[in-house]
Amino acid sequence: MSTSAPNGRIDAIAGLAGVVSVLLLVPAAFVVVLSGDYPAPDDPIADVIAYFKENETLFEVALFLEAVSLGVTVWFFGGLQRILSRGAEQPSELPAIAFGAGLGFVLLTLVQDAALMAAANVAQEGGSESGVRALWEFAFLVDWPFARPVLTASLIAVGVSAFRTGTLPRHIAVLAIIAAATNAAFIPSIFVDSGPYVSGGLLAHVIASLIFELWVLLASFAILRRTLFATRPPATSSSRSAL
Repeated sequence: MSTSAPNGRIDAIAGLAGVVSVLLLVPAAFVVVLSGDYPAPDDPIADVIAYFKENETLFEVALFLEAVSLGVTVWFFGGLQRILSRGAEQPSELPAIAFGAGLGFVLLTLVQDAALMAAANVAQEGGSESGVRALWEFAFLVDWPFARPVLTASLIAVGVSAFRTGTLPRHIAVLAIIAAATNAAFIPSIFVDSGPYVSGGLLAHVIASLIFELWVLLASFAILRRTLFATRPPATSSSRSAL
């Protein structure tokens, strides 16, 4: 199936957006590591306040990079919807679900980042511990028990649609389902107050977030490769004879 030039350009932008969104998270993660021991969700609030006061600039840089990454991710999900829709033989709601749920995940994660920034500002200005705690806990509750089900729905829609249409390689569809399963596995963390399974803890980030970002990166490469081959002009008979 050939891709027209306008569609090819839009698909390429979507693929590039996905790559950029992941690459922006690398320095963001590095900034967090560089700034010292990032507190776990269940750490004493005094440790959280101390972290905010000691790493004000670095923490703000990390949140800024993540916010830009999330904005670029919207372009990725938008392009993904177009690709899945074009490959469907019959009208399907799955591409729209993939985009809508993906957009919902981005918005909820931005709410989490806003809550973290507010918590940092309250801590730096000498606000109450209870205020910092409320914002800190709210941030993780927004992301994991609420944003992750939305992301799970998006990934399932992508995986099923890709299986049906063949618009993305089979391994990308399989990885989307795996990423959905790993994110869904941490939804019940809302009922856990401490330990490695705590909402938004290191285990959740290492497993669920890492697999999701890996899927975005591989799916973006697959889109770029598909666009490259779809828009490449066929070899002429003279060029083939010359070979």
